[in-house]
Amino acid sequence: MKRYTLVTAGMKATLEFLNTPYRVAPLGRLTDIELKLVNENGDFIKEAKVYLTIPNNFKYADGSTGRREFKTSLFGELKVGGVTGPDAPSTAYTIKAEYDGKAVNAKLNVTARGKVGDLEVGFISSPIAVSPDGTKICAMNASNTNGRLVMFDTASFQAGTTVEMLNGNNFSVAPDSNHVVISGSYSYALTNINLATGEQDSIRVSSYNHGACAWDVEGRHVYVVHGVGLTKVDTITKREKRIFEMGSSYVDTPVLRSVDGRRVFIFVSNFSNSSLIRSFDTSADALIRTSASFSSVSGFALSPDGIHIYTSFNADRKIKVFDSVSLSEIRSVDASKPGALAMSPDGRLLFFASEEMKVSAMDTVSLQVVKTFNVAGDPKSLALSPCGSRLYVAYKAKTFITVIQVE
Repeated sequence: MKRYTLVTAGMKATLEFLNTPYRVAPLGRLTDIELKLVNENGDFIKEAKVYLTIPNNFKYADGSTGRREFKTSLFGELKVGGVTGPDAPSTAYTIKAEYDGKAVNAKLNVTARGKVGDLEVGFISSPIAVSPDGTKICAMNASNTNGRLVMFDTASFQAGTTVEMLNGNNFSVAPDSNHVVISGSYSYALTNINLATGEQDSIRVSSYNHGACAWDVEGRHVYVVHGVGLTKVDTITKREKRIFEMGSSYVDTPVLRSVDGRRVFIFVSNFSNSSLIRSFDTSADALIRTSASFSSVSGFALSPDGIHIYTSFNADRKIKVFDSVSLSEIRSVDASKPGALAMSPDGRLLFFASEEMKVSAMDTVSLQVVKTFNVAGDPKSLALSPCGSRLYVAYKAKTFITVIQVE
């Protein structure tokens, strides 16, 4: 934290830029700009006019740029999110804040597209995910009593926020990249963690034995699969809404949300090794359609345009494509023992892991493999950076994550 002191008429005010230096991650997403304003007695100056100036080649969430007027909150704080800018590496800018005619500056750095090589985690990681702003790689050691969740900086591989002694089965990073919700097996609670402050908030729910989860596009609600259904949880009010009761199912099946937030898809597996897909309308929180039953699925991915669902079938050695509206199979292609899947942000490439110590990239139009990467073991989980330039591979029996330069 860096503090700047401003002397104003009749009083001394302190304006603080928080969480500096600000960084532009790949794809141009800027970390949230945060400021705090207090008077000489340490009291917050609420609802005060603060002017913020960003570089002309950056844009606020509404598309405007340059100097803008904002007001501090009732707590004397100001948070400006959704700013975007060019992501050319090794470029430096400044942000200016003004209060009562006095100005202070904060540095704004463009991060590199992420370090490559092996990232030693210290445990077998599953699942893994990259934060939406591209600055964090998140790795979990799922466990009922002694799990861990660690955030690593993608540029330096340095460990950041760590949560120990965790009852964790799965997690999801919020759209603002500053919050993570953790679902727990054999538990009646979710845990919402603020990565900036380390604060943990337990959310009591009536459902039990939670698995995969996914935030909505607003970053307020979380959809979570549990032992017998799908539940929507409001992380602010801590209220839950049972969306669907589906009977006994595995809780490690994923929750996929379309980019526009209008649809959520879950994959239900039962104890007879068969699976099916269910789609939900998020505006009505209602079931739309259920697919026909098919054999047990190994991996899942949704195209960025929300039109196609890609699934891998290890036992059948197939990758199949489903229409997201009808939930019917429309294409199929042979693949060598496919497992985990990951989709490139532009929808051009589908990455799939195999048990032959390889990860392959498949063209989503031709369904032909265009590139293959040799890896250090049998992959368990895959993740891609928001810009699509870095592929993260976690293994079934190794304590490190391999980071590969894709382009």
